[in-house]
Amino acid sequence: MRTSVVLLLAGCATTSSTPEPVLSNAVPGTGTASGALFVIRAESLGPITPSTMATEDAIQELVGARYTVKKVDGDQIDVYLGDELLFYVIATDGNALFNVHCPSSRIAIEEHPDWIIGAPLTNAAPLDGCECWGPHPMCFAAGDHVAVGFDVPCRGEADFDTPGERKALIGVPIQRAVWNPRPFGEANGGSSPPTAKSILTPP
Repeated sequence: MRTSVVLLLAGCATTSSTPEPVLSNAVPGTGTASGALFVIRAESLGPITPSTMATEDAIQELVGARYTVKKVDGDQIDVYLGDELLFYVIATDGNALFNVHCPSSRIAIEEHPDWIIGAPLTNAAPLDGCECWGPHPMCFAAGDHVAVGFDVPCRGEADFDTPGERKALIGVPIQRAVWNPRPFGEANGGSSPPTAKSILTPP
């Protein structure tokens, strides 16, 4: 009897110590991102806040030595983990922070955990507006500080203006998320980028 109990316990220990393969960045049954390195919140993206200076040194100090920070040109600063581009910061004149673009699935969105970068959109209900940034739409809930972009064409500035048009984005992968220190939507001061530079696709 004692031998049987020992064997049973040993079998359980062996099974529980073998992790199941994780084939995506979603936690099974929840639709939320796992293993996020940084989280987009209304007030911040990880350690980056509206008062953060958009300089290479300031960003490096905030994210730490684990990450590689590279200034691409006068207004773009990339942040890498190894070879993976996690996000890039866009600066305005005077090195003020304009917004941050996130093409990596390792960035989670706190307010909309079912919006997972790189995965298909499953819930378009919160989206009540879109803007054409270059040839592609960026969509958001007015008042939010995060928008999500899709690699589908904009046919004009009024594209994706109706709930039905935005519902058609369900199943389309989210290309990137953008955290903006100011709320998105015209009623909240607008959100369009100052130039088309650095916003169309990740470099």
